Order: sequence, then C-alpha cells, then structure tokens
Amino acid sequence: DDVVNGKYIQHSIDNILQEIEGKQLLSEALYLYGVMLLLLEEKIPGFVREKLLVALYRLHSDGEIANFEEVCKLCRNTGYISSSFVGVDHSTGTTGRHPKSHPESYFARFPVNLEMVRLIVGRLQTDDVYLMANSFPNPDHRSTCLAIQASFLFVILYFAPEILIKQKGTMREIVDKYFNNNWVIATYMGQIYDVMLEWTPYPAAKQAIDYVITLPFVKQLNDKNSEDIVRCLDEMKPLLKGGILQQDYVLDHLQPLLNCVRHCNIALRWRLLHRRTKSDAFLKVIDNAVNPTTIVTLLLNVSQLEYQLNEILKNLLAEKKHAWTEGRASAANRMYELSEYFAGSQSLSRVKRDENMMRWFATLGNKVEELNLEEDHATASGRKLQSLIAALNDVEQYEAIDANAQIKIYLNESRDIFQMMIRTVNIKSEVLNILENISDLSYAWQTLVDYTPVFHERIRKDPQSVVLLRATFQKAASILDVPLVRVNSIDSPDAVSVAEYYSAELVEFVRLVLEVVPVSVFGVLSKIVTIQTGRMVAIPSRLEGKDMKDYAQLDVRFDLAKLTHEISLFTEGILVMEKTLLGMIQVDPRQILEEGLRRELVRQGAKAMHMNLT
Repeated sequence: DDVVNGKYIQHSIDNILQEIEGKQLLSEALYLYGVMLLLLEEKIPGFVREKLLVALYRLHSDGEIANFEEVCKLCRNTGYISSSFVGVDHSTGTTGRHPKSHPESYFARFPVNLEMVRLIVGRLQTDDVYLMANSFPNPDHRSTCLAIQASFLFVILYFAPEILIKQKGTMREIVDKYFNNNWVIATYMGQIYDVMLEWTPYPAAKQAIDYVITLPFVKQLNDKNSEDIVRCLDEMKPLLKGGILQQDYVLDHLQPLLNCVRHCNIALRWRLLHRRTKSDAFLKVIDNAVNPTTIVTLLLNVSQLEYQLNEILKNLLAEKKHAWTEGRASAANRMYELSEYFAGSQSLSRVKRDENMMRWFATLGNKVEELNLEEDHATASGRKLQSLIAALNDVEQYEAIDANAQIKIYLNESRDIFQMMIRTVNIKSEVLNILENISDLSYAWQTLVDYTPVFHERIRKDPQSVVLLRATFQKAASILDVPLVRVNSIDSPDAVSVAEYYSAELVEFVRLVLEVVPVSVFGVLSKIVTIQTGRMVAIPSRLEGKDMKDYAQLDVRFDLAKLTHEISLFTEGILVMEKTLLGMIQVDPRQILEEGLRRELVRQGAKAMHMNLT
C-alpha cells in the first residue's frame, strides 16, 4: 500500500516488477499471504478457530490483545470444512463442505490492491520469473520449468476471482502454458491441489481446463509417462554399476548425465503428483499403469545417481584450479622438451638441428604458459586450447615428425592434456545450481508418506537397499530450501528455529522409514527362537554313529544360518550408511538403529507380558 500510495518516490509497482528480485519478492509476498489463508482453512476448521478465539479472550482482557478485532475477522468461520475431516463429495465435485464463493470471499476480507494483483498475474503469465529455462531448456518440459509460477498463479488468482469467472481468454492462455499436461500441483511445502476440482465453481477456469485435460488425453499422458519411467530405469542401470561414474566419465558425458537426471525427475514428478488426483476416472487410469514399487525404485536410483554426480562435480570444482595449473605446466614442459629435441644438442638425439621447429615449439610452450584460467573467459580459453590442438595436428604432417614415433607420442599426450584442460574449464558452479533445480523434491513432501509401506517392503526384501536411502534422504532435504531461502537472505534471527523445526520433521521421516529394520530384526529373531526351541533336538553327550545323521538336522541348521545371515544384512545396511547432515541435524544411522532396537525391545517385552501375565 505504501508503494501504491507513493510513499517511496523512487519506486512504483511497475519498476519493481521490472527487476528480477522485485518480481520474485512481490509474487512471493502475495502468494504466501494466500497460502496462509488456504492452510488456515485446510488445517483448522472455522468453528475450532472461533472457539480458540473465545478461549483466548476469556484468558485475557480485550485491552491486552493487540489487533483482536482484525484477528477475529480473519479467523471467523467461513463454513468450509476440509475433506480430511468430512471426505470428498464426488457427486458435486467439491471437497468437504464447500460454501459458495469460497475461498475468494475469504481472501476478500482483507482486500489487496486489485491493480497490483493484475500486474503480478501478468508478469507470472509472460516471464520466466525464477530463470528456470537453463535447467529445463526442452520445450516439452515447460510445465515442470514453470511449476513454481503455476503454483503462484493458482493461489494469487483467488485475489482476482473475476479472471477465474469471466476472462476466458486469459484463463485459456494460463492453462495452455502452465497446466497443459498437469492438473495436480504442489503449493507451499508440498500441499497438493487438484486444479480441475478446485476450479469447478469458476466458469472461465473450468471451461479452459476441461478443454485441455480430457480422459483420452490423460491416457496419452499416462502411457508416455509409463514409457519414460521404464526408459529412465534402463538408462540408470549401467550408470549405477560400480566404477562407471568417475571423473573422466563425468567430464566426457556431463550433458547426457544431466539429461538423464532431468528426464528421471520429470517422470517421477508427474507420477507422484497425479496419483493424488481427485477424479476417479483419471485415478483408475493412472494407478493401473505403474505400481508403487517401481516408483520407489525410480526415486531410489535417481537419488543415488544425483548424489554420486553431485559429489564428483564438487570435487572437480574444488580441484579445478589445481588441475588446470598442473595440466598447463605439463603441456608447456612437453613443448620445451620438443624444442630442445630439435636443437640437436642432446647427446642421444640423432635428429638434425631444425631452427624452425625449435622456435615453433618454444613459441607454443610460451603460449601454453600464458594461458590464464582467471583472466580469460571460459569460451576464450577453450578457443585458445582448440587452436593449440589444431596446430599440433598440422605439425604432425611434416616428415620429420611423422617418421618419429617418440615425437608423435609426445604430441598425442599433449593433445590429451589440452582436451582435459578444455573439459576442466567448462566445469562451472552453474552446473551444481542446475543439478539442484532439477533434483528438487520439495513438491513431494506430503506424498512421500504414502510410500512408507513400499519403502518398508523394499527393505525387507533387499536389506542392502538401505544404503540407497541415504541419497534419498538428502534429496528430500531440498524441502528445507523453501522456507529458508528468504529467511536467510535477510539474516533473520528466526532462521535457526525454522531450520531446526523442518530438520526435525525430516529426521522424523527418516526414522519412520528406517523403523522397519528393528521390527524386521525382531521378527527374524522370533523365527530363530522358534527353531531353537521347537525344531532343534538337543544333542546328547553320547550318541552312536548311526544316529549322527538324525541329530545333525542339516535342513534346520541351514534355516538357522540363513536367518542369522539375514539379520546381519539388515544391520550391515544401516551401519554402512554414513552420518548425514539433514538441515541442522546430523543423522547417525547407528544411533537410529540402536534407538529403534530399544523401542522394539520395549514393545516386544510389553506385548509378551500382556499376553502371558494374568
């Protein structure tokens, strides 16, 4: 309001929206305000809010509560009740109890300047506000590239309901750009909304989304996504084999690796989100295509690939200057050695003195020494190195060099060094930013819990897959970036408390997934006890040779050894996991295993006493 009213002479809404940071901050401010209203309605029903206010008023006198009337106006019951409390009414297409003109009437209780809302909507419609095009350059990935802005528009449009109700052209443009192949979106902290359901009461919005998202088109999207998932799993199999992902391989195949990670994450995102659709017809199509086990396998594999790739890129960036300096010195020395060789002064050299070759290699050595990683732009350095490689290729055509195998070996080694320097100079910190944008999993914070039983079943069948969970947990830690980016940018004192809260939530998810290990261990121990007490026969101190086979009980002892080995695999999988920093909390797998075993021991003891004591 201060900006609109001209309090800041040097600023206006228009020129703020011209700046990248300005567009982002204004959009986020309005978006977060809308998100708070939606979450307030979703998590705390109106009658509960009113009772809380009454209790607060009785606890304090009216004079001691600041802005109490405004708080009452904001929290007054709207009549809406979330489906998490009363379910979904599929006959009317509404969620829970959905009164008319909700939530736009709720948003209008404290109205926002309509002109500012229109300007923000316009920017979100036309601009790449968060500059995600570098991370998702393929036009087929546009909906993922603009997913953040799609969430912003979904929320902010409630501040301008006439667009949703009347402006068919605007809504058609928005749907074609942001919702052309996805109708289930994630807002703040992974809160899921089905756009087709939420926009049912708004004629313009409903007409636009219904025109694009039809049952045949959903089947087409589902089939394509199923094929993408199978292809992604096949592409990752050779990459995850031990010894494949090394520095040289990453330098030579960086772009294909990024493309593989990109395609995997896009396929995973579509599947995770759209399994939450509220349409029974769409859900039937989507659920039958890919089973949850395959989805979890894709998540585990792509997380591991991202983790290994990220670690290699960090090492390459840390060693970039050293590798450049070492390569430059090695190449320069080879040029000087070749110059001395053609001087004909070396005792074992049988070549005639060649002044031209001597000067040419010496000059080339000087050019190599003049290469500067910091002063030159990466493109300029690459061009200089390419010209040096071309020069070495040309000089190899001379008879004096072509007939000498030793010189040709030197030239080949020099070309390899120059190629290594080119690959080194092309590794930039922007690659890590692109990988971070591609691998974001914050949208799935609410949906990952649905797959906890699948994680448990996977660990039971393959205890060694616990090792892959470390990378998955680190991938899930991207959720911490959502609330902390702006808090950290202003050095807020609340940064620590916010980070601790969400880190604790993430650690709780880790415990929830890993609790299957102690449960499985005690389940196997129960089988071992049953074998030892019920099936194994005690060996007497004396027995005849003919009875040896009967007392050996080889099958029973094999089952016992197999179960014991299974326990060792469970514990080994946890112990192999290294300590992992999730936000501000360091997760020690050994500690989690010990705590889980203690809890399960208490539960088993309580169960035994409950069943046997009278």
